[in-house]
Amino acid sequence: MGNRDHPLQRCSKRASRLVRASIVALFAGVLAWPAVAQAQSNSQNAPTRTELVERITIVKSKDMDFGRLAVDNNPGTVTLNPTDSETCTTSANVVHSGSCIAAEFTGVGTTNRRIRIRKPRNRRIFLTGPGRRMQIRNVVFGYTEGLQRLTARTNRRSIRYRITDANGAFLVKLGGQLRIRRNQAPGVYSGTFNVDVDYQ
Repeated sequence: MGNRDHPLQRCSKRASRLVRASIVALFAGVLAWPAVAQAQSNSQNAPTRTELVERITIVKSKDMDFGRLAVDNNPGTVTLNPTDSETCTTSANVVHSGSCIAAEFTGVGTTNRRIRIRKPRNRRIFLTGPGRRMQIRNVVFGYTEGLQRLTARTNRRSIRYRITDANGAFLVKLGGQLRIRRNQAPGVYSGTFNVDVDYQ
């Protein structure tokens, strides 16, 4: 049968290995115990602080209005420039009359705080009426009061400002370009959009 161990001998060897392993683990625990017992605790004080600021608010003070438009059957555009004295610029085939008013928002926050004002999603506003819907594209913030613009590029959706007014009051105007489709049906077109503001 050669050197093959008897089944009882193999079982005994396995049992010996298990016993030795258990002893080593127990011994290691005994060695580690004094080190834990001799460890000293140490604590440090860490200061913490917070500051509560007044809630920022923003409300619409003027609706955006492109006025009355007369067009032929070709597509055209009307660009509302949100300056101090807002103006509308039209393509050659569009005749404009009546109002030209940028959307205007007024708000109150905390002086010297940085805020972020977000334009409508994708910088677009949709108008619905009797015909196919129209879009106001390239929505942009323009004239402001009580704010210092911190974001260099005005074509971003999110623009950062600092509130400079001593009372925390501010104003911002918003405009964009209305695109009229080919063969656009006459009638009144309207829509809504959101402008969000928060502290930075």
